[in-house]
Amino acid sequence: MKKNDEIHRFLLQSLFGKIENKYDAAINRAYRDFNRTLKDFFKENKDERKIKVKENWNLIIKQFINEVKNNTYENYEAFDAMLENYCKKLINSNIELYNKLTIGQAQKWLNMTLKYLIILEEDGIEINMQYFHIPIDNVIQDILEAKLNIPKEFSTWSQIDDYKAYLDYQQKVRTKFVSEYPILKEMELFNEAIAK
Repeated sequence: MKKNDEIHRFLLQSLFGKIENKYDAAINRAYRDFNRTLKDFFKENKDERKIKVKENWNLIIKQFINEVKNNTYENYEAFDAMLENYCKKLINSNIELYNKLTIGQAQKWLNMTLKYLIILEEDGIEINMQYFHIPIDNVIQDILEAKLNIPKEFSTWSQIDDYKAYLDYQQKVRTKFVSEYPILKEMELFNEAIAK
């Protein structure tokens, strides 16, 4: 194995831990990115209710990944409708056990999962990459406001509960990146901000 391969492997393991399955690695890493915002979520990891809720969520996200990989979308509208459907599936899947997941949290989990699958170089994930949404959180909203004059819309991204408002923000971002993939441009802007 070449030196650069070892460096790349180290970076991936630092971010994802032991990678046995790319889907699970991306889903779990994305969950860690937002789970602190879950209100009144079961505290004990061994709580059977928490295990059941997370299993249901993971199944839905794996279906979402397969949907993205196995279909070719003709336009943003088709992709947007599919993403909205999966946000709602996540929110409604465990309603009897946990009814506090928001559009903001669902979008972050789905969008960060796709972003991590790009990083993990998952085969086939790039087929619809031009339509991928950027994960909306305060960091990226601040960057987009400073660099591109896209006004910050959500002071608490995790409490976004209106898909239309969320989608309106995505469309503002798209108008700035007409000839580029928004998800890749978001990574570039994020890297620039961290470098400063």
